[in-house]
Amino acid sequence: MTALPIDLVLSRLDSFKLRETGRDRWRACCPAHGGKNPSALSIGVGDSGAVVLRCWQGCTVNQVADALGLDITDLFPP
Repeated sequence: MTALPIDLVLSRLDSFKLRETGRDRWRACCPAHGGKNPSALSIGVGDSGAVVLRCWQGCTVNQVADALGLDITDLFPP
C-alpha cells in the first residue's frame, strides 16, 4: 500500500512542533524560514487528497517543500 502524501509531509514535520488543530488540519513551525512560531505553517488535505501548505510569513509552497526535502509532486496523490 502506498503512503498518502499527507503522511509523508507530516513525518518530515515531526521536529517542527507539529500539532493537530482539527480534522485533516495541522500547524507547525515553518521549516523554510526557520521561525519558532508553531502556528506559522498551516497544513491540510484538500478535496483531491493533495497536501495544502500555507506559511503565514510568506514562504512559498516550493520553499517549504524544498526545506522538507520534498518535490512539489510529492504533495499530490499518484
